[in-house]
Amino acid sequence: FFNFFMDRDNKAPQNNNEHENKETTQRGAPVAEKKNEEKPQISTHVEEKKPEETTEKPQTPTHVVEKKPEETTEKPQTPTHVVEKKPEETTEKPQTPHVVEKKAEEKTEKKGNSVEENTGTTEGEDDEEVVSKELLNFLKRLGISGGNQKPEEVQKILDEATPEAIANLLKAGKFKNIIVMTGAGISVASGIPDFRSPKTGLYHNLQKYNLPSPQAIFELDFFQQTPQPFFTLAKELYPGNYDATPCHYFIRFLHQKGLLLRNFTQNVDTLERVAGIPGEKLVEAHGSFASAHCIKCHKEYTQEHVKKHVFSETIPYCDCGALIKPDIVFFGEALPKRFFEKFREDFPKCDLLIVMGTSLQVQPFANLIHEVPANCPRLLINMEIVGESYIPGITKGFEFKSRSNRDVKMLGNCQTSVLRLVELAGWKDEFDVLLKANKVANKDIVKSVSYTHLRAHETP
Repeated sequence: FFNFFMDRDNKAPQNNNEHENKETTQRGAPVAEKKNEEKPQISTHVEEKKPEETTEKPQTPTHVVEKKPEETTEKPQTPTHVVEKKPEETTEKPQTPHVVEKKAEEKTEKKGNSVEENTGTTEGEDDEEVVSKELLNFLKRLGISGGNQKPEEVQKILDEATPEAIANLLKAGKFKNIIVMTGAGISVASGIPDFRSPKTGLYHNLQKYNLPSPQAIFELDFFQQTPQPFFTLAKELYPGNYDATPCHYFIRFLHQKGLLLRNFTQNVDTLERVAGIPGEKLVEAHGSFASAHCIKCHKEYTQEHVKKHVFSETIPYCDCGALIKPDIVFFGEALPKRFFEKFREDFPKCDLLIVMGTSLQVQPFANLIHEVPANCPRLLINMEIVGESYIPGITKGFEFKSRSNRDVKMLGNCQTSVLRLVELAGWKDEFDVLLKANKVANKDIVKSVSYTHLRAHETP
């Protein structure tokens, strides 16, 4: 009835809107019908869909239940096994050795690398070794090398870490490429003060020059402005004022026996040359008074030319007007080219490293002790322990407590220790002849019959 009157009223003479009115009536009537029809359809559809969704939900867990036993083929399929599996995953406490192996394999597949691959850990290792290996592996991942040593392999280098062990191998001729590293401590017995000793060291005595700092006397900028303090000190240190010591002659003795590969020295006093060590066997890491150059035009001058000025207390100048400086390495200057050439050539060959009379505080010289092969014994002859390692197996400094027995120390007076080593090696008579020939049997350094006497006075 409602649609009948709506159709009659819409039949108006306005033809332009006739099509639009027909569309509205055709759309309007079904809308009401659809509303009435869709309401029950929606409700019924929801009611029908709900059981469908509920039926699908139980299918999912049943499917999962079926899959779990398929994935774990080696494990029982009973429900009790599922209960057991949960505490195994959370607590990771396996009940059988077979499960332990499987768990470990699954973990390594997930992480990509196993503990054995990363650290090389094996049974029977103590906590210190495990920590050292983990640290080494961490440093390697950072691109930091641990050097030639392999901490995971504790190999005994010496039967025992004693001077006697070193001496026995010397006597047996086991060492053919000995490198000796020396510092100012081996020259103290000749009367030359070292640099860092309190009250007697050179740095302490330099206070009379009113320097801004003790090291200023070896700084190039200060030298160019105020050269007099350096040349005053040079007169005190200049070659010819002092004699070589038994330590210097011990190095020459090794050379004469064909055992010396090289002597790397920090000293600028040239006492190695005085003792008769050939220049070819020397690497003067910090330079020496043996030659001199102009600091501007680099013209070379002889040792005698500079010595004449030094002892006449005049400042040597070049023809160009610049200062002439002995070829001693000042702070901030590059080390001689020969140092780097021989360092790379010699240290891989070294089979015994002897370090004498140095504090090992100046780089890069101090780092040389790290560069010998891992199976090379190292002997420290010094007043005190220096250059020790702080992280066992990681750093490569002296490790006097290592089970490898690689590093040996002889603490006390360097001259006394050298004489003791010579005696232990059975070389006393030969070495005594060398000392007598060079008149080293006086000056309270050593007497030809005083080996036992000096050893009794060795500082513990």
